[in-house]
Amino acid sequence: VDLNVDAQRSPTFPIKTHIVTQGHPRTATTLLFNMVATSYFLYLLNHDSENASQLRTIQFKRDDAGKFLKRAEGPYVMKTHNDLSGFLVNDTVLFTAAIDKNEAQEAMERLTRDGHTVAFIQDMESLKEDGVMGLVEKYVGGFGLSSEQGKDLADYFSKWEILRQCCGQQMSARWRNDMLPEKFKRKGLSHHPTCPRYDIDEVEKKFMQTNLFSVIEQYPNMHPMNRPSLNDDDLNGTYCSSYNHLVRTEGLSIWGTPGGRPVRSNLDHAIKHQFLLGTEHLEPEGVALLQNNTYRNVWRYPEEEKKAWLETVKEARDKEYEDAAGAQMQESKRRRRRRRHKQENASSNEERNNDDDSSSDMFDENEGIEESVSVVEISDKATKHTEFSVKRDFDHSHAIFLISFGKEAAESTLVERCVLSLRRRGAFKGYIVVLTDARLDRYQNEWESKVIVMNPLPEHFLAEDGTQIRYSKSNASLKYKRFKTFILDYFNLDDRLDAVETIYYLDIDIMAANGLGRMFEELESKYGVLKPHEKRNDFLSRMYFFTPLSKEWPLQGGTF
Repeated sequence: VDLNVDAQRSPTFPIKTHIVTQGHPRTATTLLFNMVATSYFLYLLNHDSENASQLRTIQFKRDDAGKFLKRAEGPYVMKTHNDLSGFLVNDTVLFTAAIDKNEAQEAMERLTRDGHTVAFIQDMESLKEDGVMGLVEKYVGGFGLSSEQGKDLADYFSKWEILRQCCGQQMSARWRNDMLPEKFKRKGLSHHPTCPRYDIDEVEKKFMQTNLFSVIEQYPNMHPMNRPSLNDDDLNGTYCSSYNHLVRTEGLSIWGTPGGRPVRSNLDHAIKHQFLLGTEHLEPEGVALLQNNTYRNVWRYPEEEKKAWLETVKEARDKEYEDAAGAQMQESKRRRRRRRHKQENASSNEERNNDDDSSSDMFDENEGIEESVSVVEISDKATKHTEFSVKRDFDHSHAIFLISFGKEAAESTLVERCVLSLRRRGAFKGYIVVLTDARLDRYQNEWESKVIVMNPLPEHFLAEDGTQIRYSKSNASLKYKRFKTFILDYFNLDDRLDAVETIYYLDIDIMAANGLGRMFEELESKYGVLKPHEKRNDFLSRMYFFTPLSKEWPLQGGTF
C-alpha cells in the first residue's frame, strides 16, 4: 500500500462489529491489540462517526466469550489469550498472532476451517523483517484508511513502540531488570539493547504531540490507547520518567508493588498449593475442580466460594500424600529462600542464613504457597513423611526437559514415543517440559496436564546486542543446542514447576526401559548430586554434564 495515495481505499479486511485479538504471550499481542483498535477507530471515524465514540476496548479473561458477545451492543475490540473456540459468534472477526509465517498460514487454514472469520494473522518473523512501519501499511490497506491517516498511524506507533518497551507496568522485562536495585535483579538476564539510549520524557512528549494522539484524546472511550499499556495511567510528559524512577529506587515490580509480589492471603496460598499438587491421589470430584481451571481464576471467586472450593478439594485428596508432598515443598522453599537471602546479606548475616530452623525463613507472605499454616498445616506428621516421600518417588522434586526443534522432529513421533516410555516403563509421574518451535497445538493435546509444552522466547534467538544470531552450515546445530543453557529460564515461566529441584535433560530419541526412580538414586549418588532432603551449603544452582559413555560412567554427555 502506498501511503502517498490521497484517497481512501475499500477495506481488504472483513469488517465486523466485534473484533477479537488473540495470541500466545510474547507474540506481540499488545501491539496487535493496539494497532487493531486504533485502526478500527479511524475506520469508524470515516464510515460511522457516531459509533466511534461507542467503541469499547477490553481485555477478556473469562470463558463465557460467546454469551458476552451475543449480548454486547455496539463495537468492541477485545484482547484475549483464551482458546478461540468460545469466540465463534456471528458479527465477530479475528486478528491473531503467530511465531512465524508457517504457523500463521496453518492457523489461517485451521481457523477458517473451524468457521471463524479471520482478518489477519500477525507473525513475529514478518514483524522482524518489516518492522512496525510494514505492519502499519497492512492496516492502512486492510481498513481502507487514507494516506494522511496512514502517516499519522506510522508517526504514532513509531513512538508508542518505544514507550511500550521502555516505560510502564508492562515494559520489557530486560529493561525493568536493568533498572531494578541490585537486590531485586534477576540473575543472568541480558541487558536491553535500545532503551538506555532514549530520553524517555522526550519520547513521551513527542508521542503526545502526534496528530493521532490529539484525535484520540477527544474520545474518552479511546484514552487507554494513549498509554504504554492498558494497566498504565494517563501520560503527562513525565509519567515514564516518574514510573522508571520508582523502579530504580523502590524496585517497583510488574504487579505495581515495591520490591516484589502483591501480598496474598493464607487462603489464596492454600488454593495455589492444591494446584501445585495436581490431580495425583485425588478423587474424581476434586479432579473436576482442578481441570480446565487455574489458581488465579479461583482467586477471583468470592471469599465463601473460595473456602468451599478448597474444602472440597482437600476432602478429595489423600491426606498422607498431601502431608508428605507439602513438607517436601516447604523444605524446597526454605532452601531457595535461604539461598536468596544469603546472596543479599552475604557478609553480615551468614550464620543466620545457615540456621536450618530459622522461623523467619520458614514463612513469607509475599512468596510461594507453603506458608498457609492455618489452612495447609505444616505438622510434625508432614515432617515425619518427608524422607519417606523422597525415597519412594521423585515425582515432585524431579522433572524432565525435552527439546524438539525443526521440521523433521515435528513431523516425527519421537517426542510422543519418549514421553510414553517415561510414563509407562519409566513409571515417572512428574512434570515433563517440551520446548518446541512447532505450533503449540502440535503437542499440547497429546498428554495430561503434567506435560507442559512451551515455545522458545524470541529473545533467545538474539545475540547480546539484540541482533539476530547468524548460523553457518558448520554450526547450525548450535541454534538448538544453546537452548539447553536456558532450561532454568523456561522453568521460571510456569508456577507449577516451583517445587522442582532437579531437572534432567533428555534427547527426544531416548526411551525408558525400566523405572526411573532407582536410576535417579544411583546416578545422583555416583555423580555426587545432593538429594532434596540433604543440606545445601553453597546456595548455588548446579549443572552436571555427564562424562563420555563408558563402562564406568554409563551416561553420554549432552544426550542425557
